[in-house]
Amino acid sequence: MKANQKQNNINLGWQKVKLGDVAKYSADRMDATKLTSNNYVGVNNILFAGGIIPSSHVPASGRVSGYKIGDTLLSNIRPYLKKYWFAENEGGCSADVLAIRANANVILSTFLYVSLSRNEFFDYEMAGSKGVKMPRGDKTQIMQYELHLPPLPEQSRIVTILETWDSVIEKLNQKIAIKKEIKKGLMQKLLTGKKRLPGFSDGWKERKLGEISDITTGSSNREDSGLDGKFTFFDRSEDIRTSNIYIFDGEAVIVAGEGQKFIPKYFVGKFDLHQRTYAIMNFKETDSKYIYYYLYQNKNYLLAQAVGSTVKSLRLPMFTKMNIIIPEYKEQKAIAQILTTADQEITTLQKKLSYWQDQKKYLLNNLITGKIRTPENLLELTTK
Repeated sequence: MKANQKQNNINLGWQKVKLGDVAKYSADRMDATKLTSNNYVGVNNILFAGGIIPSSHVPASGRVSGYKIGDTLLSNIRPYLKKYWFAENEGGCSADVLAIRANANVILSTFLYVSLSRNEFFDYEMAGSKGVKMPRGDKTQIMQYELHLPPLPEQSRIVTILETWDSVIEKLNQKIAIKKEIKKGLMQKLLTGKKRLPGFSDGWKERKLGEISDITTGSSNREDSGLDGKFTFFDRSEDIRTSNIYIFDGEAVIVAGEGQKFIPKYFVGKFDLHQRTYAIMNFKETDSKYIYYYLYQNKNYLLAQAVGSTVKSLRLPMFTKMNIIIPEYKEQKAIAQILTTADQEITTLQKKLSYWQDQKKYLLNNLITGKIRTPENLLELTTK
């Protein structure tokens, strides 16, 4: 059998259609008096990858576009942000949010939603967008987007499979959120002495960070870094870069000297350092991990100390004069170990989440295009 004949057999009963053939923009209108923070959707409260939060701004007068349960809502400003939501209630939306309604005779609203959640759709929308700083999707061009359309029963089976993965992903996200809250509570209590660990009762001391560690900056520039070097390179950016040289070798807490956030990083080994990034090292009578968690808990202090309007920056005295409250060394170690364990549990769950998200992406791309077919007795198989 030839390859193209085989593909035709696989996709038997499928059609390739344009979005405008199976869906339309909502023409509904809603009076502003019926809007609340929970049913008004603007570009700021519709989220990346299918989410919504209450709106901080709700029109007080006039009429806005309306949407119904089952509509797919898309932010039409900066399509590359990939912000979309499956409407679970009726409401209104801003002019920059598109409400797309499925023709129930040919396409399930849930199948339309998953079809428009693919990266390929947003790439297509961006390709036809207008504007540079704030690109906006072309509504006419969007309706020309081509979809793979199976018969309704297979659409239903595809959605059932994807919803199974969504359920696992949602539960993992909930577990991660709970673990993060637990860790946050532990940090607030353990790093302030509000909660003492069994076996420890000695008083805590207040010391200057400059008294219990050596604090220095690097000498390298971002131009010295790359993506395929032997050693980790630290600067103000959040992306991971590398270098072919190292200027420090040891255990360190790294804090950027410039930026809008001053979130510390913990590192052990050889590394290169930007000239405006700080390395806190050579800890005296203190545990490095304890200091890392203490600085993380008090990162707002660093932000408050930073100077400058456009780009905030930290000066060395801001570090050396920072007050650190510390218990005896063994209690520091014990506190750091508890928080490290909490971090490890979160990391494990995040790896599981990434695994399931990758699987969902693979299934989405292959089920929606007919490369993977679903058994007709899927429901029977999943209920056994």
